Formats: sequence, structure tokens, C-alpha cells
Amino acid sequence: MGQLKLFSDKRGVIFIDAMMGILLLTVLVFSVTATMRVAFLSRTMADQHTKAAILISRELESVRSLGYGNTSYTGLLFYGLIDSSSTQTSMTFTTIGGTGDRINTQLPSGTGSIIITDSSSTVKKVTVTINWAQNGRSHSDSASTLLAKLE
Repeated sequence: MGQLKLFSDKRGVIFIDAMMGILLLTVLVFSVTATMRVAFLSRTMADQHTKAAILISRELESVRSLGYGNTSYTGLLFYGLIDSSSTQTSMTFTTIGGTGDRINTQLPSGTGSIIITDSSSTVKKVTVTINWAQNGRSHSDSASTLLAKLE
């Protein structure tokens, strides 16, 4: 008879143990789910920055291939490296290197711009910037190169 009384005292303990186990399992599942979401967003962002760096590199190489003499508004426009809607103060492009590869097919709402400044009488600095938007946030990457006048 003593045993029956022992089991009757533990009746609620088994239920509480089961509920604690379910609670711990639920916390674990939510933690893993949240971690996976953050990892996915981080991977997506890293992928977009990599794409932007590749596009910037391709555009810089296209400008560099024109040489010092053609690195101007008229030269870039003539060779199709900037859009026809560009102005001398705002040189924009939506395709890479005049190839027809559109930025916005690689990056959401992607656009690009080129700034040319004279570092000296024989050196020009070319800066290419790519802008895009993801989840309501704006992102931007840029790189520069120097072109020297060879005589």
C-alpha cells in the first residue's frame, strides 16, 4: 500500500517534466529558425556585394581599355559605356562595359555612375559606383583606378 501513495504523490511531476521538455524543444526550434533566417540574409547580402564588385571591375576595365585620351564624357558616350541620358556632371550607366549586360538583372534596382577627376595634368582618377536596393535599404559599392597619359 505504501507504493500506491508514493505514485500518487508524483502524478503531477511527470506532467510538469513533459511540459518542460516541450518548452525546451520549442525554444530550440525557434532559435534554429531565427539563426537560419539571419544566415540566409547575410549570405544574400554577401552575394550582392560580390556581384557589385564584379560589375564594378568589368566597368573599370572597359574604361581603362579606352585609354587616357578617350576617358571623358564624349569618349564614354561614344563607346557606349554611359547612358545617352547622362550629362557631363552625372555620368550614369545601366549596362556594363557596353555589352548589354544590365545591372538591374544582377542587382535589384541596380544603377551605376562614373566620376572622372583630374588628379594631375597627366593622371585621371576614374571612380565607378554601383547602387542597388534590397528590402527597402540602399546599398552602394565603389572602386577607383588611375589612368596615366602615356607620351
